[in-house]
Amino acid sequence: MLHVHDEIGIESDREEDLESEQALMSEPVPWAPGLPLKAAGFTTEFYRKD
Repeated sequence: MLHVHDEIGIESDREEDLESEQALMSEPVPWAPGLPLKAAGFTTEFYRKD
């Protein structure tokens, strides 16, 4: 796991995990109803800024 300000990094051998993590990060939070959330991501062999 990696956290850099407004990013997270996850180590996985399965590329399909990207979609499930984007869905998880886009779920509404109870303390901010109506807040639009969206997550973007990519897979890479090493950490880099997008």
